[in-house]
Amino acid sequence: PRLLAARKVVEAGGVESLGNGEYKVAGTDVHHFVRLLASGDRCSCPWFSKHQGQRGPCKHVLAAQLTR
Repeated sequence: PRLLAARKVVEAGGVESLGNGEYKVAGTDVHHFVRLLASGDRCSCPWFSKHQGQRGPCKHVLAAQLTR
């Protein structure tokens, strides 16, 4: 389900590269900031904050990875 949601975000043009592995990704009524780094990906969304990557990447990280 997260990958499908990520693809929809990408298709809608909801991912903006900010450079240096950082992305602004559209969420529900807000934008989330994603960092794709060799040391580990991070996202500002509540889902990522709650799970800290333990349940895999959030849809915003996946959308940034698809865009990269």
